[in-house]
Amino acid sequence: MPFFGDASYAELAEVLPMPKCVTRRQENAMAGIVAGMAHHVRMRPADQFISYSRDHSVYPGQQIYYGEDWGYGPVVGSIDALADNGWFLVHDRKKQQAKAIGQQSRFIVDPAKFHGIALPKTKKSVGELIRLRDRKERVLMPYKETEAVDRMRRFVAKINGYLREADIKFTGGDRRDGSVVYFDNFDEAEGRVKTSAVDLQDMSLYRVFSDVWSLGGRFYGGAWQGVPKGERKHFIIDGESVVEHDYKNNHPSILYIAEGKPLDLESGYDAYEIDGFRDQRLACKRALNIMLNARDYGKAVGAVREHVASGTYEEAKELVEAIKIKHADISHHFFSDVGLKLQRMDADMCQQVLNEMTVKRGETVMSIHDSFIVRTSVADELARVMSAVFNKCTANIQNSSFVSETSGRTILNTGAPRRVVGVVVRGALAADSDPESESRRNRKKIQNRKTAGTKKTDGKTNKTGGTMRRFSRIKTKTTVETAPGTDTAEPVSTLLPVVGQQKHPERAVEDIRDLRTGVDTANAPERTVDPVSDHCRHGAKVKEKPSAIWQARKKRVPELIREEERKRDARRNGKLKTGRE
Repeated sequence: MPFFGDASYAELAEVLPMPKCVTRRQENAMAGIVAGMAHHVRMRPADQFISYSRDHSVYPGQQIYYGEDWGYGPVVGSIDALADNGWFLVHDRKKQQAKAIGQQSRFIVDPAKFHGIALPKTKKSVGELIRLRDRKERVLMPYKETEAVDRMRRFVAKINGYLREADIKFTGGDRRDGSVVYFDNFDEAEGRVKTSAVDLQDMSLYRVFSDVWSLGGRFYGGAWQGVPKGERKHFIIDGESVVEHDYKNNHPSILYIAEGKPLDLESGYDAYEIDGFRDQRLACKRALNIMLNARDYGKAVGAVREHVASGTYEEAKELVEAIKIKHADISHHFFSDVGLKLQRMDADMCQQVLNEMTVKRGETVMSIHDSFIVRTSVADELARVMSAVFNKCTANIQNSSFVSETSGRTILNTGAPRRVVGVVVRGALAADSDPESESRRNRKKIQNRKTAGTKKTDGKTNKTGGTMRRFSRIKTKTTVETAPGTDTAEPVSTLLPVVGQQKHPERAVEDIRDLRTGVDTANAPERTVDPVSDHCRHGAKVKEKPSAIWQARKKRVPELIREEERKRDARRNGKLKTGRE
């Protein structure tokens, strides 16, 4: 659902019959929804649905994308109020689910509500520049702010600053409505003309990741990305015509390099030219990409069916099998869901090209994933930069197998170390190369929590009970003298583990005697002593009986400390003779 967070309810109410709202949050939410609906009517076909969710679980955390006024109550309440006032031609409400399961409610806007009305100009904000999307539910996810995310956001903001200052014009299109350009293309498969539109005001980029930071990450949002490929030549940058360069067979080339068998692209090799389907190159390209992104064979064939000429399952299956034969060397990557990892690689390549051309050289570059549009005069320089970036990003995957197993979602917020099989992709995450990054410090904190309350002795780790943490700041060692008048003492227990020494430094305690001499064996009452066995506590049998084996106290260290504290208090009150008269 399109949402314009900067829209004004008061301004819209002057020209539209806006429903009354209960709260200020609902007013702001309704204004953003109505402004987004008006934009949708201009950009999309009249019979296209707008979907939204009526599940409570979808809305928490969405404020980072849509603002503080976005929530279940304001959004759903606004849509219901619009529906009750006749704003929709169709309103399909799904039943609310305890958990989001992909079912969403939807509606079709009545375009007559906006016909002949001059709407107030609403600034369309690009919103959050770094976005994380749930692949299954297709909704944006909240995420933890880190130094790596902040670096990526600052880089995208810098590129957007260059794009705003650049002089970019477009002279193509079939017709226009203000800043919106329309393109009419005849679809031979459906036998009708399909219309697409772009808003030339959209000159800002943002990045979208899928589930975790190691998947996806491509740049989206630029108006030029929605322009058909044959129409992109009508762009003009700083009064000069443009040239578009792209990487040939990008994803197959990366996989072949990973297998140690790089493609000979200079001789004209085309990975998307499949025997028996040479007249359907576009279908072959889409089929190969589907096979890299699909998780099983059946779903891949079903998706390919929509792109083959006949539209039949049999022809789609034949194309899939033909691709498997031609690309037998990388066939083990098919149906493995490796496509998003490849997108992560080409997104990093795109970032490096933008950094070299725009940030360092000041050239305006319009990126479309693995292709780039620049002024004609800098086309050769762009080609050199693209070649150097490709060689740099693929150098560390030569003669190795590419990772095709997707990462778990737990990596997202915990900062756990990434499990890598075979190869490490350079530049996959900016924080990985920074030894002082926040994610690295978070991993150390987690490891410290796991090892807290343990001590190592002779290479073995012994866990201590949690009840000792209260007294862990006091170093204590209790001994029992073997005979009166002797100076030697055999230790009965070892030192308590000291936990949190840096956060809680050791403090001196007044009038507490050192427990090393705190027991007088001559005057002390007799105690029962447990017999000493030939086995250690953990069950291992010793060859010779040691001179002293650890025995459990009848009084624990906390009890001894409390006893000493009681004696100290008694001495202060004069109720106990100290022997210092």
